[in-house]
Amino acid sequence: MSGHQLKANQTRANPKKEASGKGGKKSSQARSLRETVQFYMIDFRTPLGKAIDIFIILLNLLVVMLFVIETYPLSAGTQEILWRTEVAAVSLFIIEYLLRLYGAPDRWAYVKDGYSIIDIVAIMPTLVLMVLPATFFTHDIRFIQTIRVMAAFRIFRFLRFMAKDHLLFGMISPGMINVARLVASIFIILFVYSGLFYFVEEPLNPDVQNFGDAFYFVVVA
Repeated sequence: MSGHQLKANQTRANPKKEASGKGGKKSSQARSLRETVQFYMIDFRTPLGKAIDIFIILLNLLVVMLFVIETYPLSAGTQEILWRTEVAAVSLFIIEYLLRLYGAPDRWAYVKDGYSIIDIVAIMPTLVLMVLPATFFTHDIRFIQTIRVMAAFRIFRFLRFMAKDHLLFGMISPGMINVARLVASIFIILFVYSGLFYFVEEPLNPDVQNFGDAFYFVVVA
């Protein structure tokens, strides 16, 4: 019997083994994609990893700036532009979250992770406002304001980039890492407290009309 005939007989005799082999190859390819996603979502040394990090940092900065700008008097047209910008930014947050979840070695552990919870908090205010009926905006303004002030917590997303080996892509000297983290942490706390202060005081205190006023009171006080 020739080698070709012997191989054909073995294939007919073991069809499950061949199918298993094909499935194993496909599973391996899926794991490879997952590992690639995981690598680039936490990498900060390769050009692509740095580009992803810079993009996410700028996106975080954008949504924080939107929160501040929206506390100032704006025309209806400007408010519409800012809202569309926020929806686009939060849509990218959702994509980022799903990619991190897909690439996580333990997905349930990732869902319970502190950074993951911060990501959810950053996403939820916009999602809630998107699903509310239009009539809700005229009947319960205080609830809308409560949802909006939650956006102040989006600044906590910067904590992911403040890890000791990650800060400024690892280029900052070890002696300055703790100083930089301390300064950034103080600013984040002041920012969040200012957002909450604005939410509470703006309806009652004529001297607090926007986020800048609230930040001034918090820092001076």
